[in-house]
This record gives sequence, structure tokens and C-alpha cells, in this order.
Amino acid sequence: MKFKKSVKIPVHQDTTNTKIGILDSLTSRITYCIMLISELIDENTKLDRKTIRALVKDSNIEEKTGLSSGFIDQCIDKVIWTWKSYKKKHEKWEKKINRAQDRLESARDDKEKQKADKWIQKLRKREPSRPTFEDKTPCRIDSRTGKVQRGIGKFSPIWINLSTLEKYHTINIPLNPSQYHLNELNNAEIDDFEIIKKNGKYYIHITITKVVEDKPISSIGGGD
Repeated sequence: MKFKKSVKIPVHQDTTNTKIGILDSLTSRITYCIMLISELIDENTKLDRKTIRALVKDSNIEEKTGLSSGFIDQCIDKVIWTWKSYKKKHEKWEKKINRAQDRLESARDDKEKQKADKWIQKLRKREPSRPTFEDKTPCRIDSRTGKVQRGIGKFSPIWINLSTLEKYHTINIPLNPSQYHLNELNNAEIDDFEIIKKNGKYYIHITITKVVEDKPISSIGGGD
């Protein structure tokens, strides 16, 4: 049986200021790119890569952000996922509103009407908000622009190799894994990762796939 999970590993505290500065610039550009792409979308936009890529190309977003095509595609995937999630939540909200409206219209007395109307007002305040990207927003980084590496230096057992804003230039960022992290990564397939900044520190959220053997049922218990 396969299952996916995320392993959160901090960037090493002794990472140079130069590399941290590169991370700051790159993650800011990624957030800016995601914001620009999202502004091209409305409720009627078809949420597939072909459609969004065409919108991005026509808007010269690659030139505006200075990101490579690999990063642009990853930002597109982030925007598509976020908007699909929003639309799914909004559809569920609309169904609740419609059911509440039906209850209001079928109310038998003023007390039931007041109760139904109060519930509708509460639901309206809970309407899901359109996606916004005012804070730093990560995208999933795959082999096109970055990869997780092992054993490339004694400083740390786990590193990420990452493309930068400079064409053909990559940097190696050391991580600070615990034994738990190393155990989780052992015999796991690494799918992608995200660069998260929280409380002034960077973390790498690595998505892994592991295979676990299904344990056969040895016995079945029963009771009267």
C-alpha cells in the first residue's frame, strides 16, 4: 500500500546570508507570479493548464517576474489547485444557502421564519473568499527547478539543489534534519517540496511516497 505524507525540515541555521538572500528573492518572485496569474482568473475561466498557460503568455508574466518557465508552470499549478479548491467550497456553500432558503420559504410560522432567516444571515457571513495571495505563498517545486540530495557534503546529510533567478545558476541549501526526518526519508520516494517561511525561518516541506506492506489478518474475534 502506498501513502503520501509531508516531512517538514528546517533550513540549516548556519546557511550563509547570501543563500538566505537568494531564497528571499526567489520566494518573493514566486508569490508575485502566483498573484499575477490569479488576477487573470474569474469564475468563468476554464481551470486547466492549456488555458492558464495561454493567459500567462499573453500577459508577459515571465518577463514581469524574471522566473524560468519551470517556475512559471509550478506557479500555474498552484493557482489552478487553489481556485479549484475555492470553487468546490463555494459550490458547497451555495447548496447550503439554497437549502436554507427553501426552509425559509416553507416556514409554517413567524418563529420558524425568524430561525431560518437568522441561519441564512450566518451562512452569508461564511461565504468562502476568492483566492488572494497577500502573504508569501509557496508552490510545489519538482525536478525541473529543484531536487533533494543526500551526501553532497559533511555539513548536512540532506540538501536541496535549487534553481535561482539567474539563468543556469543553482545553489545548494543545507537542511537540518533530525533522526526522525532521516528515518522518514529512508526508502521513500521524494515527489516534490515547498519552501515555507515562518517566523523568519525557512523550512522545506518534502512530499514523500512510501510503500507499506499490508498485514494479513491473522484472526477474527467475535463476541456474543
